[in-house]
Amino acid sequence: MDAMKHNAHLASNGRHQRHHSSGQQLRESKIISSHGSKSHSRAKSEPQVPSDTKLPPPANDGELNLRHYFTTLGLPVGLLPAVLKVFNSMESRIWLVENSLEMMTTDSHLINVGGNFQKITKSDGATRWSEMQQCVDFHMKMAARCWIPTKFWLINKPKEKHLPQRFGICWGERQNWPAERDSASQIMEEVRPGNHSCSPLANEVRKVTSRLDQVSSHLTETDKFISVIVCTQGVPTNEDGERGPTILKDYLNSLVSLAALPVKIVFRICSDDEGVMEFYNSIDQKIDCDVLDDYHSEVRAHSTRR
Repeated sequence: MDAMKHNAHLASNGRHQRHHSSGQQLRESKIISSHGSKSHSRAKSEPQVPSDTKLPPPANDGELNLRHYFTTLGLPVGLLPAVLKVFNSMESRIWLVENSLEMMTTDSHLINVGGNFQKITKSDGATRWSEMQQCVDFHMKMAARCWIPTKFWLINKPKEKHLPQRFGICWGERQNWPAERDSASQIMEEVRPGNHSCSPLANEVRKVTSRLDQVSSHLTETDKFISVIVCTQGVPTNEDGERGPTILKDYLNSLVSLAALPVKIVFRICSDDEGVMEFYNSIDQKIDCDVLDDYHSEVRAHSTRR
């Protein structure tokens, strides 16, 4: 962890500590939670909006369902035009999900939400993996409801040999979305962090970069982007589990290459370690990104200021 603290300068000449304001978290929710431009079978009637909020008719069923989802969460309808703009600019999402042994550390929180977000409490002492599972489950359901093509890439091969390392939802025929959602949820329920401490984030980021580089021209021509969400406890290693300044620099270089493509990068950090947060908060001076330090704080911020 000392290496993480002493190498924040790789991304910044000085210490830069970002405070996660509700505005920053709301930007992240627009990027991650409110995208897609495809139709969906569960369309509903048009929600009511204030008279001073002028919205065009929904372009498709997915957008219509997003409007309902937005209001169901109790978020201010006045923010909806900005959310819809990003929703229709996003091609798809890729989640990089760390499943190393470090994700079993019990320093995280689970949230308990009352009706319509009126009461939010947390349960301490949860594993980092459990917190991440809860967050991913929310976004899986939202993706299925609003038809947001989403891929999930586990950093390490699951120790459960029958489970895939990569899976997705909303990539097949529209009528198959319930089966895709149920399958993805089952995988996330069954998979458990491995018995090793490897978190080769740089290698996985480079694989994403290679994949997206093939479609970057199309994304630019259509004025769209792909959202890349990195869920991690924060400390990268190489494939042998080694850590240190060289590993951190390699990781940062891989992120810089990814950020040069039409992407939006979000880090979801499943750790309260100050050295980890210092490193990730310094990265945003090198690349355009958002950093969220825990799912409970994000939900609380949205609820408090909605």
